[in-house]
Amino acid sequence: MRRPFLKKIKTNQLEISEELLQSDESAKKDYISGDLLLDVPKIKELYSYPKNIDFTVREFTIHMMGRKAVIFYIPSLTDTKIIDEEIIKPLILAPKEIIDIPSAISISAIKEEKMISAAVSELNTGATLLLVEGI
Repeated sequence: MRRPFLKKIKTNQLEISEELLQSDESAKKDYISGDLLLDVPKIKELYSYPKNIDFTVREFTIHMMGRKAVIFYIPSLTDTKIIDEEIIKPLILAPKEIIDIPSAISISAIKEEKMISAAVSELNTGATLLLVEGI
């Protein structure tokens, strides 16, 4: 009996499960993009805004940066006076050009998040989320 000299080798094709593809897509959706038109609706949807009366969204313009900004917080967990006096006012009324946000505001504990899920976790513990267009 003759044996073929060359054997056909089966190539294993990598099959990507639908579940893995969906998890990859959801991971992409979880990143904060820097585009307020994309990020703001996601966060509003997570908090059922405007039905949820214990969730506040304030939009304003940082004139010295020429950028729009949106701030999110839960009034029952945060001090709204501190948000107004230490975050919003310094950004709106800045007398000179703002190079970076942390140097412009009077809050000592600033944490930068790249993921919406992490930012939402912080919001749920009483933190304030500030999104600035393009940042």
